Amino acid sequence: SRHFFHSRPSVPSAAPQRRRQRGMAIRRTAVGIDLGTTDVFAANVGRKGVEIVQNSVSERRTPALVGFTSRRRLLGDAAYAQLKSNYKNTCRGLKHLVGRAWDSPDVEAERIWALSPLGKAEHGDVGYEVNYCGEEQCVSATVCLSMLVTSIIATCQAWTKMEVRQVVLAIPSYYTEQVRQACLDALYIAGVQCLRLLHESTAIALAWRFERRSLEETEPVTVAFCSAGHSGLLVAVARFEQGGVAILGEAYDRCVSGRAMDMALLGMFVESLKKQGAPDPMGIVKARLKLEEAATKVKKTLSVVEEATAV
Repeated sequence: SRHFFHSRPSVPSAAPQRRRQRGMAIRRTAVGIDLGTTDVFAANVGRKGVEIVQNSVSERRTPALVGFTSRRRLLGDAAYAQLKSNYKNTCRGLKHLVGRAWDSPDVEAERIWALSPLGKAEHGDVGYEVNYCGEEQCVSATVCLSMLVTSIIATCQAWTKMEVRQVVLAIPSYYTEQVRQACLDALYIAGVQCLRLLHESTAIALAWRFERRSLEETEPVTVAFCSAGHSGLLVAVARFEQGGVAILGEAYDRCVSGRAMDMALLGMFVESLKKQGAPDPMGIVKARLKLEEAATKVKKTLSVVEEATAV
């Protein structure tokens, strides 16, 4: 079978290599990566503060997708561009499948959102059943995450003009030790060192404090943060003191999320189509993708007005 572990970024930055050839000192930097359900964000600390890295298509976000074709891999925006035509070989939902055992309840809950079939990869982990270079393979979610990380690192090197060898990865606090180890494995396969696996609640608190670094509080300050994401609702309480921050407590509900809203809207769309005599679109991937796009448009419209029409 084909080995994925030694794959390198498709478009690496040439600047570090040129500096090596000239005998010049190589500038290095560390980046932070926020892996979301649908998108990935990367940032580094520059002269003007924290900068969100811009990718090759001038976007600050990169789709969290990995695709396979008969000739090559598709990562990020390239996989998104061929999503509808290559959905059978497109892997999404990495955040919810990396490090999960094949028989985990999380895997069963994720099947409805998966595009390519889910299978049992090596070591009993869940993987994606895809056709790559004419071969049927089951690629583990951990290996897929490493592929996506190589693309993000290449984007960061092109943006910063520096070599990136160290990463801080933001993860949900509910990740088990097995999932955390899988994240570390993915970064190791991608050829970068993980400085820290940072809880999302801590990252939010640090970002809030960083923006207010000029304030000089003499007394401790307690702040509650609420983050409504695509895959869950996070509420955390943090206490800020001079020289540090402590997370006093947090709660995470995966049943209250943007995807839950999507599912409610999809159910409404399906009922409307059934009344018109149309077949169930949930069993047709391309039709379901169109409904997901319609649900996203409805949510965006409802964020600014009280009513929206789904076309």
